Amino acid sequence: MRKLNILKTLIWYLWFFGALTLVLLIIAYINFLYTGNADFFIKVHGDPIGTYGSTYVEYILAFLAIVSFAMFVRAVYLFDKVLYYFKLLKPFDGYVIKNFSIIGKLFVMSGMVSVVPLLLFSAIVKRRIEFVSSTTASSFIPIICIGLFFMVLSELFKIAKAAKEENELTV
Repeated sequence: MRKLNILKTLIWYLWFFGALTLVLLIIAYINFLYTGNADFFIKVHGDPIGTYGSTYVEYILAFLAIVSFAMFVRAVYLFDKVLYYFKLLKPFDGYVIKNFSIIGKLFVMSGMVSVVPLLLFSAIVKRRIEFVSSTTASSFIPIICIGLFFMVLSELFKIAKAAKEENELTV
């Protein structure tokens, strides 16, 4: 249980600071919409937004980056709630199984929403496609893999719940 408490605390901090960052990003995005200046918070491939002169594409790119981050923060929040059910010793509750699936879908969508706009930005604005592979935490591939893991976990818990119910009926 100690490990579960540590995990729950770390996930809660990740969610709290992620939500705080999300609020600051939304405020910065609103500032970006009105002033057109976003050098202080968004860079694409190392270049500040506004470098390429295509502000509409950059507005959409910044919006999709915020949406991707919001999906990530929501998934972390739901995982925090799932850990609460683990703490109550209810790992096979329907809420847990449903949220594992939702968490997985949110992580997959977050990963996809974060990579597609960057590829489109490179193709439309820079007129070349750049695909830089990375294994850092900001890379989209690990996020998609985590999402798929949660979706598989949801299915496994669904099967385990059915086996548990069947076992209880047998006794």
